[in-house]
Amino acid sequence: CQSSPHFRGVCYDEAEHWLTNGVDVTGGAHAVREFRPHFFAAEGLGIQAAYEGNLWNLRVLREKIYGFAGASWRELGRPMVRSEHVFPILFPLFARAGVAPHPKLLKESVLPVAGAAALGACRQYGVPYVPCLDLWGPRGTRGSRQEWPYHTPEELRSALLFAYWTGAHAAYIENINYRDSLYREAAGKPELTAWGRAAREFRRQYMPNHPRPIRAEDFEPEIVIVRYPDSDWGQVSRHHIRQNLYGASNLAPDETTRGWLRVWRVLTHDALPGTGLTWHADGFDMPYRLFFPCNSVALYDHLATDPRLYEGVRLVLLLGIEIPEATLATVRSTVRAGATAATVPRLAPDAIRRQHPGGTSVVPDGSGKWIVFEDAADTAFREALAPHLGSPDELRYTFRDVEVVFTAPTGPAELEVEVRPRRR
Repeated sequence: CQSSPHFRGVCYDEAEHWLTNGVDVTGGAHAVREFRPHFFAAEGLGIQAAYEGNLWNLRVLREKIYGFAGASWRELGRPMVRSEHVFPILFPLFARAGVAPHPKLLKESVLPVAGAAALGACRQYGVPYVPCLDLWGPRGTRGSRQEWPYHTPEELRSALLFAYWTGAHAAYIENINYRDSLYREAAGKPELTAWGRAAREFRRQYMPNHPRPIRAEDFEPEIVIVRYPDSDWGQVSRHHIRQNLYGASNLAPDETTRGWLRVWRVLTHDALPGTGLTWHADGFDMPYRLFFPCNSVALYDHLATDPRLYEGVRLVLLLGIEIPEATLATVRSTVRAGATAATVPRLAPDAIRRQHPGGTSVVPDGSGKWIVFEDAADTAFREALAPHLGSPDELRYTFRDVEVVFTAPTGPAELEVEVRPRRR
C-alpha cells in the first residue's frame, strides 16, 4: 500500500465502540455474554489504569506498526492511522496516542457533542478534523426514515454543510454503494440517487461558490469542558451495548461519570435529555434531528494545561473524576484574568471550595468567578450559566474574526448557515 500515491492510511472503524463493547460488537447478544477486549483488557482495573493501558497499547500500535503514519493536520498529505467514533467520549485518548479520531455525523450522533469532541481534539492535540457522514442511524418513530438509507438527502446535505463550515480538513460519506446509497445500477450503468445528487451538488456547486475563510485549527471556543476521559456517554445494557466503562464489568458508570450528561442538557437549552449523548442512550424518544442549540463548545481532557487553549474562553467547566493540579492552576489563571469556571466542590481549588456554603454558589476570584454547584438541575446553576449559553435558536462556532451560526428555520433535521463577523 505504501508504494501507491493513493494510499491515505488505515482507519479503525468505530474504535471506542469496540473498546467498550468488545471485538464482537456487531454480533448481538452473544457479544455481551462472550466479551473479548479490543485494544486492552481492563477487567478488574480502575478507570485510571484502564485509560493508561489503552493509551500505552494505542501508542504501541501507532509507533511500532504504523510508524510511517502522520498524526497532525499539518501532515494531511502523508498516510495516517485513524479511528472512527460513534460515541464522542474518547477523542482525547486516541488523539494523545497519535491516532486521528474521526467523528460520525448523522448516524445516531448529536452534532454539538460530536463537534465539541472533534474540534477540541484538533485544538488540544493537533489531529485533523475529518468527519464521517454515516447514513446508518435510528429508524422508525425515532428516525427520519424506516427504509434505507436511514437519513434523508436533505439531512446528508445539512451534515455536509456542518462539516464544511466547522472547518473540516476533509469529509467522506460511508455506505457509498451499500444498497444503492449514493448510486444504483441502471441498464448496466451507474445512476446517482437523490443522496448522490445531493453530494455531487454540494461538492461541484456549493463549495466553489462559497469559499470559506476558516479551518478547524482556527476554532477558538468560548466554552470548554475539561474532563478525564472515563468513557461514559450514558450507556445502558441493550442488545450489543454493555453498561460498563472501558469494557470492564467492574467499572460501572456512577454519579461522578454521569454528571456531565446533565451539564450537556443545560448547554443545549434542554434539547438534550440529560441521560446520554447519542440516540443509543435512554431518553432519546424524540425524532432524529441535526439541530441542537449550543454556543461554541470544545471538549478537552484533563491534561489541558497550555494557557493558549483558553484564549478567548469565557466559561470553563471542570467535570469528571479528577483534574490534575497543573490543569487547575491554568484554569485558575484564566479565571483571574476574567473568565468564569464552573465545577463541583470536589474539583474546585481549596481556597474556592472553602468559600462554598452548599447548593450553588458564586465565588469571586480576581477579575473572574467560580460557580460551584452540586446539582446541574439547580435553578441557581442554570441562571449562573445563562449569560454564556447563547441563543436557543442557534448552533454557534467561533473562529478568530468570524462566527459560524447554524439555524433550522424549516425544522430541526435541516440546517441553514450564516457566517458573520465575530461578536466579542
